[in-house]
Amino acid sequence: MNTERKRLFDQAVRSRAIDFDHLIILAHAVLETGWFDHVVGLNNYWGMKAPSDWKGLVCRKPTMEIFTDAKKAVDFINARKADIIEVRIGGWRGDPVVKTDEEGQIWVLSYFTIKVFENFADWATPEGAVDQYLSRLVRLFPKAFEAKDNPSDFVSGLLAGPFRWATDPDYAAKFLAVYAKLKAMQEDSGDVV
Repeated sequence: MNTERKRLFDQAVRSRAIDFDHLIILAHAVLETGWFDHVVGLNNYWGMKAPSDWKGLVCRKPTMEIFTDAKKAVDFINARKADIIEVRIGGWRGDPVVKTDEEGQIWVLSYFTIKVFENFADWATPEGAVDQYLSRLVRLFPKAFEAKDNPSDFVSGLLAGPFRWATDPDYAAKFLAVYAKLKAMQEDSGDVV
């Protein structure tokens, strides 16, 4: 067992003190780190970017942002020219996004995938990371925080409002798939680690 993963799990369980479904916190971390293979810095399990006034540890790494709105993509590119590594239209592999509406009409939506350097917040301890994660949910993603026992409403809260946790159009589906896998692991063995 990965000790880093175990530490995170222990901290997620600690979050139960505020009536949070610990699998929601764990699923979010698993999705953001690729099952803990890509933790940012020392203890950033959720890919939290450093705010401009951040005084703590910082880890500068490349990441990808996805835009389905061309104007927003161009604005982002113009504002972040010095940090841009690469821009692709149609996805990282050149794939378009295909969507079907309620009437069965198929829409092909080109999207922009922008690889960019970002400053990520980091913490010396897992405890510090969990505390900041929960604080950020309360302040910036209150709908997610209020849905602490409902994975579907939680991920909807991460993607609604003035702040969005992720730009990936498939983020909610990916999150729910990870949550379902963790839930099945827990039901099969009584544990997820």
